[in-house]
Amino acid sequence: MPFLSSPRNRLFDIASAGLAILVSLSATLSARSLTVPNDGFDPNANGTVNVLQLQPDGKILMGGYFTSLHPYGTPLSGHAYLARLNHDGTVDSSFTPNADNIVNAMLLQPDGKILVSGKFTHIQPTGGSSMVSRNYVARLNADGTLDSSFNPNANGVVYAIAYQPNGQVLIGGNFTTVQPTGSSAPVTRNHIARLNADGTLDATFNPNADKTVLALAVTANGQILVGGGFSTLTPNGASAATKRSCAARLNSDGTLDTGFDPEPNASVNTILILPNGQAIFGGGFTSLTPNGATTALQCDFLARINTDGSLDTTYIINPLGSVSAVALQQDGRLLLGGTFTQLYPANGLTTSTSNYIARINPDGSFDGGFLVNPNQAVNAIAVQSDGNIVLGGYFTMLNPVTSSGSLARNYIARVTIYGTPDASLAPDDAGTIFTSLVLPNGQIMIGGSFLSVGGTTQNFLARINADGSLDKSFTPKLNGFVQSIAVQSDGKILIGGSFTQVDGFGRSYMARLNTDGTLDGPFNPTPNSNVFAIVPLSSGQILVGGQFSAFTPNGSTSTGDALLLDQD
Repeated sequence: MPFLSSPRNRLFDIASAGLAILVSLSATLSARSLTVPNDGFDPNANGTVNVLQLQPDGKILMGGYFTSLHPYGTPLSGHAYLARLNHDGTVDSSFTPNADNIVNAMLLQPDGKILVSGKFTHIQPTGGSSMVSRNYVARLNADGTLDSSFNPNANGVVYAIAYQPNGQVLIGGNFTTVQPTGSSAPVTRNHIARLNADGTLDATFNPNADKTVLALAVTANGQILVGGGFSTLTPNGASAATKRSCAARLNSDGTLDTGFDPEPNASVNTILILPNGQAIFGGGFTSLTPNGATTALQCDFLARINTDGSLDTTYIINPLGSVSAVALQQDGRLLLGGTFTQLYPANGLTTSTSNYIARINPDGSFDGGFLVNPNQAVNAIAVQSDGNIVLGGYFTMLNPVTSSGSLARNYIARVTIYGTPDASLAPDDAGTIFTSLVLPNGQIMIGGSFLSVGGTTQNFLARINADGSLDKSFTPKLNGFVQSIAVQSDGKILIGGSFTQVDGFGRSYMARLNTDGTLDGPFNPTPNSNVFAIVPLSSGQILVGGQFSAFTPNGSTSTGDALLLDQD
């Protein structure tokens, strides 16, 4: 999101002289054009990123081949195959589990626990001094410690994980047995199994695929979509195998939904269920022969499948290479990543170049305005709540058409909804700047409803250096919007808004900060509602306007919606 060339003020309807004061203050601000340097979202992994998961607090879980991360300006951080990033791309140093081999899949449970799977056989949890045996799948607590109750103990790689609303966990891979916690011996489960919330095996569920399962997804009605390289299923002890080429739908009890048979001609690597019940399949296939059709339908590497298993022929994208990652934006546009460098949509006239990642409009047309152009394959895509997009894969460079040159990004990167690298100093798209002020030293104060600036977590109030970079030494912590900023002659900073705490101390609607951003403790006027306007007067007093009807400065009560305060 571009940063505006001049500071912004949002004026509120204030039934007092506060409105005129705020307008007067706004008129004194000089317009500035900010130089916007790279904001530094560059975790700089040393190996491929296979999977990304977003936490509700904005942190980013990642797994893959990497063994260290080295964000710009921070020390080298050893994180073997697993890590968690802060919103700004720095490493979350409180989360330090390590695996002894590659992580292929990761899933965040509603309770904050983290399921991970891959080629590892041991996990060293956060705070642990040694590795703990966990064959191919494990569950971590939110802090990275090991959930000791969950140990499926598969005998082969786990490539896929899915979570059911009842707390059960589905796993898929190339294993043939599991021996969960409490089991006296291995139990046969060919390529797919279901575990109860406590880690024990669901003995009633046994779809029995003949080859590897690579993708799992749970539908709204509790059915389970399965993708991979298999050719038959023999569910729950059936007397004969049923042909299902690389894709199937199971009922919640593990039996086969016989009315659903898309029949792709090669592997399904990823599945995404859409809000309308349709499913996106991505993989290595080039055709489908749905529900017993006599003629195969060409559909290269990506397909949209109707709920009855038929192919949605209005949505033929034909990326000319395998698809390994798909994600949906809030506006319904589809992001896909893989090994492709071109697409040939059925409703397009020519082949379109889009290297390793592309965006598709809901009608199946190619979005030619989104051209990120990494230099190698994209394996993982995650869309953040502010619309920004995190990518993981084999790439080490981005070459977006919106940029004048290449940008080094090792295996993980973030781009905006426009496809530009996350390199602008701007508040998050979910927030707004309500007020701003140029300081005598050329810095700029901004206040509003934002939660981050330039990819760096900074809630509601921030200070921008004269060169356009974020002043990371200025970190007051507020719990609500800032709607007015003013500076006293001694340099102390007055703020007003809807907050009730500053740095953990009660400060209702108005506070004063020292020049370094720390709270000025003795100053506590305590209005009883929002402050929208603050003007320091030459007399040393402070004129305040807002929605309040009373102040309680230093224990005394005054009423009105525009008041004079003494600076002490």
